[in-house]
Amino acid sequence: MTEEFINAYPQEPLRPPYRPHILNLLAPSLWAILMLVPPALMLVALNSIGLTNQSLLRAGEWMFGGLYLIFVISYFMMQIIFWYLDAWLLMPSGLIDIQLVSLFNRRVAQLGWNQVQDVKVTTQGLLASLFSFGDITVQTAGKQGMFELRSIPRARDVAQLISELSAAATHEGIILPVEHGAPTHRLGEILVQEGKLTPNELSSALQEQEQTGKQFGQIVLARRLISREDLVHALSQQYHLPHIDLSRYDLDPNVLRLMPYETAMKYHAIPIHHSPDNVLSIAIAQPSSEKFTELMEQFDMPLTFLVADEAYIQEAIVGHYLSDESDLRSPQSPPAGPDTSENEEASE
Repeated sequence: MTEEFINAYPQEPLRPPYRPHILNLLAPSLWAILMLVPPALMLVALNSIGLTNQSLLRAGEWMFGGLYLIFVISYFMMQIIFWYLDAWLLMPSGLIDIQLVSLFNRRVAQLGWNQVQDVKVTTQGLLASLFSFGDITVQTAGKQGMFELRSIPRARDVAQLISELSAAATHEGIILPVEHGAPTHRLGEILVQEGKLTPNELSSALQEQEQTGKQFGQIVLARRLISREDLVHALSQQYHLPHIDLSRYDLDPNVLRLMPYETAMKYHAIPIHHSPDNVLSIAIAQPSSEKFTELMEQFDMPLTFLVADEAYIQEAIVGHYLSDESDLRSPQSPPAGPDTSENEEASE
């Protein structure tokens, strides 16, 4: 069945869908032709020895030949369907990758331009060089790792366009207005819609949250009902923010100096990028409108937010702020040690 997903980029695409080059159908066409050769040779052999004169054998030949021809045509049509439905859309806010896994199942992945780290083009073979198509690899800062656009016509031009869109997003920044920081759906509802929780599991977790005051996300994590990646993905949808995999991201010490250690620990956040236009991108584990407002009041520059896994943020804070070689902590910072700060309790 078709995969359901919340489209983070509902705008019209900048270009028509990009599909693999039409020459990708050359190999399936040759295979379809070769598949017709054995039965044709068999028919010739049977004719040469006169067996096709028998009515029973002739009926069998027609039945077998018809079924085999339907099989070959079905194979070729399947290749055309896969070729046509594998597509990549360049949206104003990001890239959408649509891949047909099987006839009734597709995979849809989305990537924001501000998550693009590197773009490479690979051209292999004589046909690719003659007809100007190739593979584009987009290295990302998200959990997907990389996106691959295969056999794209004018691959170098498309790669250049992707690089320009990524540079523009980084240069301009995506500033989150405070009034848009409120979630439009509850976290539990999103997890149920994605099939990560059952209604009964949601109800039980909400009861525990009401009794204990714990964060809903921490409750379902502790019960091992969802993974950390599931929580990050759901939070990014809840607050309409991109998400980032910090395990694949190299933090710049110069950017980290823009946020004090105390601020990073209090908000479970860490700065990851500072654009030439003085826009600071901050990865945050527990987004909320209140935190967005408080952070904006503490910085004299525009801020944009991304959602990241809390464990990775804590690991980055310890590794960069508290390491023996680090000079990021101010003298006024509290001594290194286990985090004793009170964890903010966000409501479901």
